[in-house]
Amino acid sequence: MFDLDGVLYPASNGYLENVRDNQRKFLTEKFNLSLEDARRVRKEAFEKHNQTLKGLRSLGYAVEHDEFTEYVRKGYDEYLSCDLRVNKTLERLKLACSKRKGKMVLMTNTAEKQARKCLGALNIDEKLFEDGIYGSSFMGDNAKPMPEAFEMVCEDIGVSPKECVMFEDSFKNLKTCVALGMGGVFVAGETLEMELGGGGEKNKDKSDKGELNAVANVVVESIGDLFEVCPELFD
Repeated sequence: MFDLDGVLYPASNGYLENVRDNQRKFLTEKFNLSLEDARRVRKEAFEKHNQTLKGLRSLGYAVEHDEFTEYVRKGYDEYLSCDLRVNKTLERLKLACSKRKGKMVLMTNTAEKQARKCLGALNIDEKLFEDGIYGSSFMGDNAKPMPEAFEMVCEDIGVSPKECVMFEDSFKNLKTCVALGMGGVFVAGETLEMELGGGGEKNKDKSDKGELNAVANVVVESIGDLFEVCPELFD
């Protein structure tokens, strides 16, 4: 089970900062907020639920799902590009998974439509995740790191959490996964301290590397490092 942002591409490439800028612009245009207020509201919304859309709704903003996700995710093709090392690793892992009669899915807090656009820009074949691409349309009122979100996906693909391994860049999400019995691979990115918050967000829960190592089964800088770090996944 793979997260998208900060996992299938590095959070440091500028795209997620572009998404956050778009979120602030959306608030200024849709609700006539000043840029300063938009920054404050967006930050509060994300910190509250680890998903800006759900956070905005909980703060009383009437945000329409498709309108919001389409607006804030624009510009993906300017920032995302193919990483052959990541793509080859995913292909090898899919082959190993298929041999075990296992499944490989994508689980993200953004909309499935926007996730597919990102996969296209990354030149990642959607067939690698033919067992399921799960996003905010499927999860509805739930979102990572809520345990209900992970349980919904597990139920839909017909497995228990204990049969799953989650690849995440958010420590909040990873802690929920492990608490449910899932294996956890943390994709740290180039700057571990930054990535502990997930998606390039600054860490808010005072997590440190020691706590991370106590929770995660494996820590890698990039998905492309998986074969060298844990070759047993590819047996």
